[in-house]
This record gives sequence, structure tokens and C-alpha cells, in this order.
Amino acid sequence: MINYSGIYLLKVIRNCKIINNKILKNMITNDCLKEMIKPLYAQTPDLEIKYLAFGDGTGALDAEDHTLINEIYRISALTLENTDIGQVSSEFVLTKPETLSNTVTEIGIFAGSLATATLGTGLMISRLLLTTPITKIVDDEWYFQRLDVLKNG
Repeated sequence: MINYSGIYLLKVIRNCKIINNKILKNMITNDCLKEMIKPLYAQTPDLEIKYLAFGDGTGALDAEDHTLINEIYRISALTLENTDIGQVSSEFVLTKPETLSNTVTEIGIFAGSLATATLGTGLMISRLLLTTPITKIVDDEWYFQRLDVLKNG
């Protein structure tokens, strides 16, 4: 059996100090699993991670989700690398001048050739709901690292 998981590490930095450091677990979508299985029947998957998206929706997680409930902003991946057998790390940074007008309650990762800077595009591979919503202020920098791990289990 192979297990697939994705986790996020979120660091909120203000005035050069980490003020929030969390590990966030998420739900992998069925769309992602459908893409992952493609090589086993001679199809090419379209799963390159491209964007981290923020939303203010509060709907329950569902593996059939294709989008965030209400996407408000997205940022592109800064790095994407294979860090170990069956493991990929991607990094995203929401910089100081970028301010979100809404409190963030949901986060998603979007992948594939159809993922662009336009909200709602691409294949959503994961979604999470924050147990405590967060609001970005101008002095904050948000650093995200996502680890996708496939392992024998």
C-alpha cells in the first residue's frame, strides 16, 4: 500500500521575528488522486505544483472539491524540488507589501498546465480549513513550505 500526504509549514514573520509557527494538515482531492494514477494506464499526469491560494470560505472539506469556496488571492511557487525518495517540497512567500483584504480561512494548492495567476484556475490538489483564521497585516511576511510525501505503508 502507498500512502500520500501533504502538510504545510506556515511561519508568520513580523519585524524579523517569527510570531506564528504552525504545521497544517490538509485534505488531498480526488482530482489529485485521479492524476496520480494516470501513469499506470499509459497517460501523462498534469500535476506540477504552481500556486498557493487563499480564501475566506468556511465550507466543510470534501474530497470532491475542485476550487476553494471563495478564493481571494494566490501566489506562485518560488521553489519546487524533489527532496527525498517520494518527497517534494514547494515554497511560497506572501511578502510584506502584499495585504489581503479578507481574513484567511482556507488554503489550497493548484497544479497543472491550466493553473495561472487567474483565481480559480488549475487542478486543486489539496485544501485545508484553518481552525483559527488569520489576517495579514502590511508588516507580516508569510512563509509556506509544503511537503508532499508518497511512502510505502
